Amino acid sequence: MSEIAIPGGLKPKSEPKEESKSSTSYATKSVEFWVSEKGVYERRRIVCQTENGPCPIIALINCLVLKSTPAKEFKLPEKKRLTEEQLNALLVQYAEQYNLGNVKDDKSAMDNLQNNLATMHFGQQLNPCLFDVQKFAYGDEVFRLFDIRLVHGWILSQEDLNANEEGTFELLQKIPYYEEIADKLVERSTLLESSDTEELSEEQLDFLQKSSVIADVMMNRYSKQFLTHAGISKILEHVAPGEVLVLFRSNHFSTLFSHPESLSLFTLVTDSGYINAGNDVVWETFDDQVVETGNGELCSAHFVPTVLIIQRRKEANRSQEARDKLYAKQLQQKENQRESRTKTSKQQHPPTRPKVSSTNKHSSRKKEELKPCIIS
Repeated sequence: MSEIAIPGGLKPKSEPKEESKSSTSYATKSVEFWVSEKGVYERRRIVCQTENGPCPIIALINCLVLKSTPAKEFKLPEKKRLTEEQLNALLVQYAEQYNLGNVKDDKSAMDNLQNNLATMHFGQQLNPCLFDVQKFAYGDEVFRLFDIRLVHGWILSQEDLNANEEGTFELLQKIPYYEEIADKLVERSTLLESSDTEELSEEQLDFLQKSSVIADVMMNRYSKQFLTHAGISKILEHVAPGEVLVLFRSNHFSTLFSHPESLSLFTLVTDSGYINAGNDVVWETFDDQVVETGNGELCSAHFVPTVLIIQRRKEANRSQEARDKLYAKQLQQKENQRESRTKTSKQQHPPTRPKVSSTNKHSSRKKEELKPCIIS
């Protein structure tokens, strides 16, 4: 799983350990999602992943969750955790319900789907075309079955490669797929290891001269994280406003969303370390900053930067603390004033002992003297 930048001191927490938790189960999280057709936010339950989670399956399921409509519904059960078997069963049930790929009537198609889903829990092999964000030699079959578009952002351009020498960029265009380029790199390395370059043919020497760009592509693929500025631009050209799809980048699959108004791209944050962040951490920006730094900016379900939310919350807490202190001070002042008034009143009007009149004393004694005496 690709790492995520943590802005503003917000760090993902390790997923809490539970004795009863299965090692092959994954946490779920309820988030708000903007449904452009209705113009409202709706609560959707998504799947989160651990470090070694099955990102192809999770990205596929979360796409279906966010794309869900009353006409073609896909919902996760209201459970805190789901196992691999449960995730697969949900996908199979959905495929059967809408007869995707004729799986309802064709047993071999159903068997093939179940086998593919089981394999995807351990990863997914892809062979992308480095000149087309939507093109793969193989590996996108399951996504196409579920009508989910798969894109990547590793697009080669002369500007990114500085391939100005005649024939170099044309060489790459003749071998557009990743595996073909990798094979040519092996061929180039073998020729370079040759002890006697004088024995190389003119064609081989020409290939060595022009194929330096191949070495650059393969050497930079990890530092660039399989993403280029040209790739970002091409994705923006092909993605429709409000579309939900799957992005393949740096050996990781994630759910990609195009904001229906700003047209900005966001990837769904599924790291289980953010599960307790609620709607404060739901999206990560996917733009040229990701090409430069490897990471985007974390945002809330409403696409507000998480850093800004934290800052506002801190400012609100400080304002509340200031108001609480002021209120406490006012209460103390009132209490001091009350005590001061009480003290002043006591000094001006000291308490006096009540007097007993002599008449009352004499009268009391007479009553005692006149008390009748009973003789038996």
